[in-house]
Amino acid sequence: MEVDPATGAVTVLELAAVVDCGTVLNPPLAEGQVEGAIAQGLGMALTERFDWRDGAPTRPNFSDYKLPTAGVMPQLHVEFADSYEPTGPFGAKGVGEIALDPVPSIIASAVADAVGVRVHELPITAEKIYWGMRDEDSVRTTSDTGEEGDGR
Repeated sequence: MEVDPATGAVTVLELAAVVDCGTVLNPPLAEGQVEGAIAQGLGMALTERFDWRDGAPTRPNFSDYKLPTAGVMPQLHVEFADSYEPTGPFGAKGVGEIALDPVPSIIASAVADAVGVRVHELPITAEKIYWGMRDEDSVRTTSDTGEEGDGR
């Protein structure tokens, strides 16, 4: 990934996923499920924000809700671990959401590695990274203070 030091903008260039879903019954379908989960994880990590005010969503439609599109998807590499789940049908287990969960933490760790800013609240926006790079005192990690950071 790349982080623009002038703006804090993040560009994910490549992402690899190795998934243990037991016996892969339909490899093309399983790969598509993983790719879709990665897209959802990227949206959760970088662009999607769902706010509520007075019991109602502040953006109730998709016209201003920024979802990842094909144009921003990184090059994906998907592989499957060779395993067998004895309690699953034909040795299979779930594949649908297993690749979604780690994506935000992977992106957060890559940002921290690239520019030294640990963002503690999703989405990881260019603004949070920008201000974190300029105000390192406001960026606290749990290892530095024993407390949760301020969200930047």
